[in-house]
Amino acid sequence: EVEKDQVQLVENCMALLKPSGTLYFSNNKRKFKIDTQLEEKFSVKNITADTIPIDFHDQKIHHCFEIRKK
Repeated sequence: EVEKDQVQLVENCMALLKPSGTLYFSNNKRKFKIDTQLEEKFSVKNITADTIPIDFHDQKIHHCFEIRKK
């Protein structure tokens, strides 16, 4: 379950990145909410709108975040 496990998943991935690295985290859960713990610990930017074409019929196909170390 991506929403339940997101903090551990993202923290584990971020530990593998260089200080200047970027993690792109995407999932298909329609009502997904990013955990506030991640927003407090990392720089989190919602880039969902930038990853879905304007003419795509279902604008809620996924959620996508750009995550960096602060």
